[in-house]
Amino acid sequence: MKKYLNILFILWLPIFIYSQKVEVIGDIDLLGKIEMIKAVGDSSIFIGANAGLNDFGDRRNTFVGANSGMMNSGGDKNVFIGYNAGKFTNHGGNVFLGHESGMNNSNYNNIFIGNNTGKNNTGFENTMLGTQSGFFSDGSGHVFLGSFAGIYETGNNKLYIENSISSSPLIYGEFDNDLVRINGKLEVTSDAKIIGNTEIIKAVGDSSIFIGANAGLNYSGIENTFVGANTGRANSGGQGNTYIGYNAGMNNGSNGNTFIGRDAGKANNSYSNLFVGNLTGRDNTGFENTMIGTQAGRGSDGSGHVFLGSSAGISESGNNKLYIENSNSASPLIYGEFDNDLVRINGKLELTMAPTNPLDAATKAYVDSISSPTYVIGLSAEQGGYIFWVSLDGKHGLVAETVDQSSSSNWYNAQDIISNPSNHSADGDNFRDWRMPTKYELNEMYLQKAAIGAFSNGFYWSSTEFSIDETWGQDFTNGGQNDNNKDWNLIVRAVRAF
Repeated sequence: MKKYLNILFILWLPIFIYSQKVEVIGDIDLLGKIEMIKAVGDSSIFIGANAGLNDFGDRRNTFVGANSGMMNSGGDKNVFIGYNAGKFTNHGGNVFLGHESGMNNSNYNNIFIGNNTGKNNTGFENTMLGTQSGFFSDGSGHVFLGSFAGIYETGNNKLYIENSISSSPLIYGEFDNDLVRINGKLEVTSDAKIIGNTEIIKAVGDSSIFIGANAGLNYSGIENTFVGANTGRANSGGQGNTYIGYNAGMNNGSNGNTFIGRDAGKANNSYSNLFVGNLTGRDNTGFENTMIGTQAGRGSDGSGHVFLGSSAGISESGNNKLYIENSNSASPLIYGEFDNDLVRINGKLELTMAPTNPLDAATKAYVDSISSPTYVIGLSAEQGGYIFWVSLDGKHGLVAETVDQSSSSNWYNAQDIISNPSNHSADGDNFRDWRMPTKYELNEMYLQKAAIGAFSNGFYWSSTEFSIDETWGQDFTNGGQNDNNKDWNLIVRAVRAF
């Protein structure tokens, strides 16, 4: 019977061609293969074994490839091309092109192009181009470009431009956070223009500019310039500030400050300060201060200060002070009090020209008499302890603290303990240049231990090393000096020179 039907079809073929229209009502038997080409209504066409197997509606779908769209029974406006493409998809608006692309995705409005692209992704509104891009990914709103790009990404709204399996793609982005990250070197061969806000350069209105990650974060002021990561972070209303350096001006919300240096002015929340240097003015809370030098004024309080030099004025708690010094000494080389019209020279004052005016000559004679004092062995509150050695002219010497700085410390921590003001006597607390004594100096202290006072019967550390692991110490019971392991715990007593 089939033979006669085939002959009948051949006889009628010219008639169909001549009429220029072939109408198919139901499925067609094409060369003995069933369902290789299947048309549903006027809008859908399926080509390939099992393509659109369960799709019987007029849904404007186009499936080309064995098993493409095989399980679709309700999705519309899909285009699946390739073996198993969109095999288990049952939503609309998808374009899958490539072997098993979108095979297990059952959501909508995705574009997957490439072999195995988006194969196991279950999200929606994704755009993935490249072999296996987004293969094992989850989530929605992604844009993946390149072979294997975003293959294991589990979040949402991510941008990956990459040609390998990498969690740090060459170009990474977060659409929901307006973030673009270059994981490598960015070269610009022509002029670059930044429009809008980024984490690196941010312009606010016509008057403020912030350069650096988190610079100006939470900002609401005007006429500010912040350069450096976290500069001006949490500035909530300040005006006319210039901060340069990591963390400079962080948490300051006031006006008219200039902070230059790492952590300069960090935690200061007042106005009209000038801090120049790393850690300069950090934690100071006053206003109208001028501090120049590394750590100058760090931890200080008060206003109206002028501190010049490394560590000058550190921890000063008053107001209107002048410190010119290159250490954290409480007796700076030049000390002043602006509110009392006072200048003090903590040392010798030399005038290189002899005064001609009698009054000036008298002043010079007076200054010479007070600016070059002499000292003798004995207790000296002015020098912070007990003077146990002096030079022949009485102008220089060594001072021992009158109390121990620690009853039990290893050698490595001894100097740090000495530098803590709370470990000193009231007079010793006025100085910051205390140190461990040398082996020779420690013996001089032992010989005068009764006069100096408050020594314990035990071993004291010196600064003189015996070997890489051992240091000289002295037994203040009998005066014996021995080498001691630096990890052992001995007693600590400080000295200073003047």
